[in-house]
Amino acid sequence: MSDFPDFTEYGYQIDRELGHNRSNGRVTYLAINQGTQAAVVIKQFQFAQAGSTWSDYQQYEQEMKLLQRLKHPSIPSFLSAFETPTGFCLVQAYKPAPSLAQRRIWTVREVRQIAEALLNVLIYLQQQQPPIIHRDIKPENVLVDRQNSFNVYLVDFGFARLGGGELAVSSMVKGTMGFMPPEQLFNRELTVASDLYSLGVTLLCLLTGTRSSDVGRLINENYSIAFEQLPKQGRALKPWLMAMTAPKVVHRYPDARAALQALRQVDLAPISNLAKLWKALSGVRLSLATVKPSRVAILLITAIAPSLVVWPLLRGDQSLSAHQARYYRLLNQANLLLEEGITNSSFLESALPVYDSAIRMHPKQVEAWYDKGLVLMYLQRDQEALPCFETALQPDMDRDTFLIEQVWWKKAFTLARLHQKIEAIAAYDRALQINPNLSRASLERAALIQGDPRYAP
Repeated sequence: MSDFPDFTEYGYQIDRELGHNRSNGRVTYLAINQGTQAAVVIKQFQFAQAGSTWSDYQQYEQEMKLLQRLKHPSIPSFLSAFETPTGFCLVQAYKPAPSLAQRRIWTVREVRQIAEALLNVLIYLQQQQPPIIHRDIKPENVLVDRQNSFNVYLVDFGFARLGGGELAVSSMVKGTMGFMPPEQLFNRELTVASDLYSLGVTLLCLLTGTRSSDVGRLINENYSIAFEQLPKQGRALKPWLMAMTAPKVVHRYPDARAALQALRQVDLAPISNLAKLWKALSGVRLSLATVKPSRVAILLITAIAPSLVVWPLLRGDQSLSAHQARYYRLLNQANLLLEEGITNSSFLESALPVYDSAIRMHPKQVEAWYDKGLVLMYLQRDQEALPCFETALQPDMDRDTFLIEQVWWKKAFTLARLHQKIEAIAAYDRALQINPNLSRASLERAALIQGDPRYAP
């Protein structure tokens, strides 16, 4: 005889249990609607259960009210609710999809696909009046149907909270340890950027193969993320994830829309260790007759060991010289130090003399000047970084196919930190004139004009 409760008088036949939290009387069942024969999810809250509280009931009541007003394909829809002699039940559409908590290997592109889907859900939630903060994004609350067009669903709105006037602190901290942003953990004011932190940690769990119960291994004692555990294939997403999981709210993307725009600019092609520092050219047709050896050499030497012989890259009838090959080996060595320096500043200092050696070999090449400027900028030595960017912008420099708008952007960023507002705005204008799709540069420019610290350099 089944130990499941009998819900047939309410029109439902329980098939099996999906999950439970016995301590506060919450159980989730898969059931069949006896009228339509459709599978549904029933969440049961038992008043009489030891450990259950009034706040637990309020949580279910709030989830029901929220789900009734939400209409989004990635949020299982609310169907009905009913009371029983011992509690209250909420009925939702069933999605035959496992949660992210069921461990498997995820490719970087799949992780980005999941991220884009969830960011679209968050955009929808943040567009509500007042906006809705989920407050409990974690692998267990994300379902992915890989068999059916890779559909992604966000579930469990029991901790969700309305924004607007209710964003102030509450009497109880609710959420899941490890996935809560610091402001939620310390019961401070929440913003729409709070869910971004939880999403970022969730994605890191997928990329590193970390169970939710072990998420503490990804977080340092100062609540910053230990990105050294990120596998090589996921490093292109590191800068974006750093902005998602910054401990301070002002250092994160301001909202889901800005995070999605930034994510779409990330190039996942495994062609360069500098992919996270500038966006690769897209939509450009290259032929051996027109390709520049410097750009191709960077891509190849990054991909293979420096000791290998560089294969002939033709510019007309000329092959890459040994002198040029040494230059690009130096660049690659410095760029690897730059990549490691994002989490350990001592590597940044080590990269500077290597860039200097590359500059002495080819003082007219933009790459080394730009990369040296980045290192100095990361070290907050802006007075030294600015001349590097200005040199890279000189008209007699050999730019090849280098994305020059990135140099203008970083020059603008540096000028802003040096409080040279007029010059910084002019540099932002040049970068956006070349590439209007630099959304982060546009936000920084607007912040500089309006004095908004959320996006300011």
